[in-house]
Amino acid sequence: MNNIPVFIAWIDQAPPEVNVSGSAPAQQTTAMVVMPLSYSLPEEGPIDLPPGFIPGMLAKNPQEGGACGEPGSTAVYLFRGEAVLEFTLPADLADAQVDHLKLSLASDTGTFNASEVALYNWQLDQWVVLDGYQQGVNLIPSAADLIREDGLVQVRLTAPQPTRAATT
Repeated sequence: MNNIPVFIAWIDQAPPEVNVSGSAPAQQTTAMVVMPLSYSLPEEGPIDLPPGFIPGMLAKNPQEGGACGEPGSTAVYLFRGEAVLEFTLPADLADAQVDHLKLSLASDTGTFNASEVALYNWQLDQWVVLDGYQQGVNLIPSAADLIREDGLVQVRLTAPQPTRAATT
């Protein structure tokens, strides 16, 4: 839907009755509403976007793992290797001064499997490891160097390498 917010809701009213050759098919008394939302950003003052507002994509699959979840989501199955996720700021924010970023890390298994989380610093031309990250929302201060001129932000998740017992 062109990277705009979408309102998704369910209503408890049945759809209109439908008859096919004199028989009424079974019906469920719920309906889904999907509607794109328009928004505008303030011209002045701080802007606080919630995690998930900026679209992302899996740019590099891990050695063992890959994309999971809904198409277009930033969900990744990470067993071994590293995954790189890319997020692009909306064009509306091209001239905004970014003071910090919020990086939301979550797992549907309850255990976050990345041994390292890093963000790419475009000024230093290198990955910068995020210390003290946690499952949930992580506040990343002084984020201007983490955003490329075209609004691209890269996040690298690295899975722990399996250890092998030495044999003699």
